Amino acid sequence: MPRDKSSKTESKPYTRPAKREPSASDSSESEFKHTPKPKPSKSGSVKREPKEPKDSSVNRPWTGADYLALLDHILEHGTSKANLADAVPGRTKSQAYDAWRRRALPCIRTALMAKGNKESK
Repeated sequence: MPRDKSSKTESKPYTRPAKREPSASDSSESEFKHTPKPKPSKSGSVKREPKEPKDSSVNRPWTGADYLALLDHILEHGTSKANLADAVPGRTKSQAYDAWRRRALPCIRTALMAKGNKESK
């Protein structure tokens, strides 16, 4: 069945709404303030301000005195991660445990192996 051409509605062209005038409620003292979003860098990631460390002493490099304090604590209390919480002042128990497992213990093993090799010759 053919449609009647007269039943079509005519479409009107789009017109932009008129700009509204600022009112008294639009003042700068509004309780909602717009803060602009950070702009992405060239790589596409958004730049954020770096976080401040919780304790500046935690980020310092390990010293010989720190390793000796850790060794003394381990000889007295053992290598349990729970016991290492107060092993070295300014360090967390995870930092102390990692320093023991990754640095101190391999050095001790190497020194003991070298000592054993010298005596056996």
